[in-house]
Amino acid sequence: MSIQLSESFEIIGELFEKYKDEPYMIQRMNQYICNRLPKIFDSFKNNYDINQIHEEEMQINQELFIQNFFNDNTYLYHSSTGAFFYYDNTHYKYYSEDDILHHVLSSISKNRQLISWKKSTKIQMMAKIKQNHLLKSIPNSETIQFVLELLMPFFKSKSETKYFLTILGDTVLKKQHGLFHFINSKAKPFLRELDRHSQQTLGIHTTTTFKCKYYDHEYNNCRFINIQENIVIDNLWLPFLNEHFIDIICVAAHYSIRYKNSDCFILSINNEIALNEYTFFLKEKTPNDIVQQFITEYIQILPETNLRPIEIGTITWKNMFYLWKHFLDQHQLPTIIFQQNLKQLLLEKLSCNYDTTNDTFHKVYSMYIPSIQYYLQFWNETITSGNCEDTYEIDELLMLYKKWNPTISNINEMQLLDLITYFYPNTDIAESKYISSIQCSLWDKTIDIRKAIEKYNTVSEKASVYQVYEYYCKIQRGGDNPDLIVSKQYFEKFVHSHLSEYIDIFFIGDS
Repeated sequence: MSIQLSESFEIIGELFEKYKDEPYMIQRMNQYICNRLPKIFDSFKNNYDINQIHEEEMQINQELFIQNFFNDNTYLYHSSTGAFFYYDNTHYKYYSEDDILHHVLSSISKNRQLISWKKSTKIQMMAKIKQNHLLKSIPNSETIQFVLELLMPFFKSKSETKYFLTILGDTVLKKQHGLFHFINSKAKPFLRELDRHSQQTLGIHTTTTFKCKYYDHEYNNCRFINIQENIVIDNLWLPFLNEHFIDIICVAAHYSIRYKNSDCFILSINNEIALNEYTFFLKEKTPNDIVQQFITEYIQILPETNLRPIEIGTITWKNMFYLWKHFLDQHQLPTIIFQQNLKQLLLEKLSCNYDTTNDTFHKVYSMYIPSIQYYLQFWNETITSGNCEDTYEIDELLMLYKKWNPTISNINEMQLLDLITYFYPNTDIAESKYISSIQCSLWDKTIDIRKAIEKYNTVSEKASVYQVYEYYCKIQRGGDNPDLIVSKQYFEKFVHSHLSEYIDIFFIGDS
């Protein structure tokens, strides 16, 4: 102020000095300064105060308007792609910038007090929207529950579903922990589609930490996540991925922020010990530890003393490696030790029991060996492969196996399929269900079908394939093996392929 005062005095002094010899000008300056200037400045001050009050009122109105607008409308922004989104408190949806601008401007226009501030209000509102990061939004409980219900059918529990989402959230928020999350390879199509949506919508990858195969990863960085077999059915998840991907990813990011990261989420669950142990199965372990666990669970070393020769067990390397695969399956693990390394570790631990000549371990036993030997015997005695044209479903072979040996109970379809693929790798298997080009002596499907058709032909001249199939089922259920009934699909395929002459004679159609 002192500088401004000095400048003012200096200018007034210069004016008086300039007109010192002109009394009229001196008088006019004196009158102006003493009489008019105070009134002018009083007017300035009054107008300024009025404008200030008006501007403060406008600012209050503007702030209140913006606050009310965003209380009613949640618009969000993703800077990586410049995309805008709208959240209706239940679902997130993509929203174009033009639509948002139209909504903002039309809302401002309805407020007459802000008409003159329309441009500045619009700028502030769009800037505020761009501060609302999509991945940092907090979804309502309704949205969270909706996403959980979408994904829970593919996991064993709600906790596993949350774990999967938290892993996704860690990835989209770029939390680099160097972790690898191993998951069933059947989830590949699902993960690919998830990643495609992520790149398209967010410009980032969401599934980079998921791995289906182990390849010399550091054990401490390995985590396991279990996913159900139904993940292979894309019709179950493709529709909701297409429609609700943004819901899924926002809930995932929310869990990642809430729990800090996926490891912390698992550690926060105190009542699910099995999930914790499975997730961190390899953490702080070595291949040596895993092989020792395998031996402890699967191999019994027989004592040297008091043994008759027949009691001394032997396990070939081929059977030992199958036991290892069984161990991995039981623990739902990928191949975490390469075959050569596994053999080396086993030889170190069972060096006294290994015969290099026969590639066999002696004086060892496994409770799982009899079931292997039983099935190999079943296959060798009842199955013919090669030039056969018949096809059996895996559940049919399991049923026949249990008929062949009624004492068998602890084997399921997946284990049976593993036995076939491992010990008979050349077997033709489609969709992990249909075994082709084999013939089982316990059940010749074609004979039963032919007999039923010939018998039906004696009592009726014309019928549809379905009617004859019903008759076939009735005949089988009343016979010695009521559970040996082929599927309708197999029946129709066989009839059309091998019995076309019967179709010409008495089959009207297929319906």
